[in-house]
Parts: sequence; structure tokens; C-alpha cells
Amino acid sequence: MKRYYVNAQWIRFICAIYLVVYHSVTAMQTSGSDHQGVLGSTFGLGFFATSVFLVLSGFLLSHAYAEFKGNDILLRGGTRRFMINRISAIYPIHLLSLLLYLVLAWSAGKAMVANFGGLEQFLGRAPWQKVELDAATFSMGLVLSVTLLQAWNPEFLSLNGASWSLSTLLFFYAVFPLIMPLLLKVRRRHWLLVTLIVLYSLPAVLLYAFQIDGTDATGMMHRNPLLRLPEFAAGIVLFGIVRDRGPKPPTSLGMVFVLGALLCVSLLLAGAVAASGSPYVWYLLHNGALLPSSLLLVYLAAVTRDLPAVELGTRLGNASLCIFALHGPVGLVFKMLLARPSADVGACSAGAVACAAGLTPLQSLGVFLLFLASVIVLALAAQRYVVSPAARLLRSRFAPVPSDPPALTTSSLMDARL
Repeated sequence: MKRYYVNAQWIRFICAIYLVVYHSVTAMQTSGSDHQGVLGSTFGLGFFATSVFLVLSGFLLSHAYAEFKGNDILLRGGTRRFMINRISAIYPIHLLSLLLYLVLAWSAGKAMVANFGGLEQFLGRAPWQKVELDAATFSMGLVLSVTLLQAWNPEFLSLNGASWSLSTLLFFYAVFPLIMPLLLKVRRRHWLLVTLIVLYSLPAVLLYAFQIDGTDATGMMHRNPLLRLPEFAAGIVLFGIVRDRGPKPPTSLGMVFVLGALLCVSLLLAGAVAASGSPYVWYLLHNGALLPSSLLLVYLAAVTRDLPAVELGTRLGNASLCIFALHGPVGLVFKMLLARPSADVGACSAGAVACAAGLTPLQSLGVFLLFLASVIVLALAAQRYVVSPAARLLRSRFAPVPSDPPALTTSSLMDARL
């Protein structure tokens, strides 16, 4: 009997919420609010949540689509159906959030603004440089965004900047049918994980050693799909390790406590280093140093007993991409409605830091909670009434045979919206 990994769905949702909080904490730091220090930096480790999400994507995709037949490992349903499933899962929410962003940002007169910055900006120590793009550069950014290729542009993020993650996921989906069988055939999987961590860390070590800064360097480390691929690949390998355990009982409570404590300590140490260390340490924390912590969290979710709230966890987990894609446009609405006259209404439309973060009123806990609740409710509604119907339409048109793995169709838990 296949597991549904409900805990993983809860983690997907928590990571999405963490990223919203991260963007808010970062903006309050750069706006001069008193939220600095280790605690602020720990909540400012948004790239850890992104790393967990990418690892989870590799893990859950392997669980859903890896078919073991003797010594062979096949892609369940074939490459065509897999790609249609994946594109139909992310493209509707991408188009919806992009259109909302364009309409809102254009009404604010800031649709052609882009964010530029280096290490200080990514660490939340300095505000982003906002530059008005010329028509040609804006058109290029728009084309890249519509085609989900914007993650390959290291120079700047424009429009709904949060959608870079969807662009990166699209590349991962394209290579998954090729790399999944190869990675899962490796028998010494623990050593393969170590190798992936080392490979992922090498560019960061070089940039740290030579203290290289600038928009291109930080942009590539932040979102270049090739440089982020080891995280996704590590999730695939981790699935193989968990599968090798077989139907063992869930990990004991004592071991969960020890591993959970280790995870918390690693994040607190990372927060302390980010708060007091050289800005160049961002390279190490972002690309490599916290990947073992991401793997540990996903492993804990996989080997512990699933939480009982199955349906709720699944709905929230499936809406995680909607939360991430929509919190920018929703934040811009809040800014336009609630910002003080002196506030920069167009600050959010540049997109590299989510719109909500720039809201002066969001420094009020009540308004922030209202914003957060609005994002969750709208994301759930978008997932149910826009994304899911659009995905079904695309799949029925381009993949008329049942698109979900047969073992998973008895439940919506593994609806493959990873």
C-alpha cells in the first residue's frame, strides 16, 4: 500500500507561509524597524523554506512517478503525460498571478520597475534598488515571464518576481524523466547525497573565497535552475533512501526529538551567522550549508507517523504554490488600499521582494494577520476554482487517458500538484 506522505503536504504549506513571513521580516528590517538580530535573521532564512520545497518536489515526484520493475526504473505514465501533468499544475496559477500583477502594477504606474541588488539586499540589510526599465528590457522580461524562463535571467526580477520558483520547477520537470532513473539506480545513495551536497556547495565556496558580489553573481546563485538542480536531485535520492527502509514502523519519538533538536540548532546557528557574519556568508548559507537541514526535515516528515488531518493537510499543501504566487499581487492590493500617503505604492510591483513586505501597515500585527488570512483564503479558492479546473481541461485535451498514477486515484492526496 502506497503512503501519501501527509506530513510532507503540511510542510509544503508551512514553507509557503514561512516565505510570506520572511518577505515581511526582510522588508521591516530594510525599512528601519526594530526586527534585527538572530531571531529576525532566523525568520529571514527564506531560502531554507525554498530549499525544503525543492527537495520535497523531487521526493514527492519520485514517489508518484517512479515505477520499479525488477532492475528497471520507469516513469509511470510516460514522459508526455508527465510533462502535461506538470505544466498544467503550474502554468494556470502562473498566468493568473501574472495577469493580476500586471493589472495592479500598471494601475499604480509601476509595472516597468525592476529590483536590482546584491548580497546586502538578499540578506535584508539594505533596500532594493528600483530601476525603471526601458520598453525593450521590459518586453524581454515579459516574454521570459510568460514563457516561464525568467529564472535564467540573473540580472533582475520584474513583474511577479516570486514566480522565478515556477520557472525553476519547469526546468526540473523537464529533466526529471532523464535523471530520476539514473539517480535511483545508484546503490550507495548516502554517498550520492554527500556528493550532491558538495557539488551544490562548490560555486558558493568559490564566490565566498573570492568575495564576489553583484547582481549577476547573486542572481545566479539565487535562482539559476542548473545551480539549484542538486536540491531537486537530492530529493529524488532521499526518496530512494526512504524507500529502502521498507514498511518499517515510524521512527521513535525519542529519535524524532533528537533529529528535530538538531534541525532547530542548525537553523538558529545559521540565523546567528547571517545576522553577524560577512555578507559573503550568504553564498554558503543559501547554496549548500543548509541543504543537509532541508533533507533532514523532509526525512523526518517521511519516517514519522502521518498527522490525522489528512484532507486539510492535502488541501493546504496543494495550495502552497498558489500562496507563493499570489501573495505578491495580494500585497500590492493591501498597499494600494492601506498605505500611508508618503509610502511608495509602487515598491511592491518590482517583485523581487514580495509586495506584502513593503506595506507600512503590515508592521501592525493585526493588519499582517488579515493579509496572511487573505492570501490563504484566496490561494485555496484559486486552487479549487481556477487552477484545478484549468489543469483538468488541459489534461483532458492533451492527455485524455487518466493522468494520475492508478494507485493514487483513490484519493486526492497525491494530486501531483507539487
